[in-house]
Amino acid sequence: MLKEVKTNFEQKHWELKTLQEFPTLTKLLDSVWAMRHKRRIKTGEVYKYKARLNAHDGQQVHRIHYSDTLSPVIICFAICLMLTLVLLHMWSTLTVDFMLAYPQVDVESKIYIMLPWGIDFGATI
Repeated sequence: MLKEVKTNFEQKHWELKTLQEFPTLTKLLDSVWAMRHKRRIKTGEVYKYKARLNAHDGQQVHRIHYSDTLSPVIICFAICLMLTLVLLHMWSTLTVDFMLAYPQVDVESKIYIMLPWGIDFGATI
């Protein structure tokens, strides 16, 4: 969790502001942790724990906090075709896990969230 917060500050995805710097007519959203873990396919052993800090989506208002929602997806046929080509040509494959891939998208409006309790900013930033 601390790694998530620290990396977002280092990449300048977030700015830390005090409540005095907060705009008066803007809504301050709560934050929510999304936790998950990754398992090895063959053994089922947990090898990585992941935490992502999100704005509480139930408090966001369309056209104020966001305008469009888009989640790029890949067609299953494309994956099957690619893996078939890999097998036919005896190529090797490699998987990549991108750290903080989602925050790379530009947001058109400013979103203010309250960071969760327990984050020690002296040790984090």
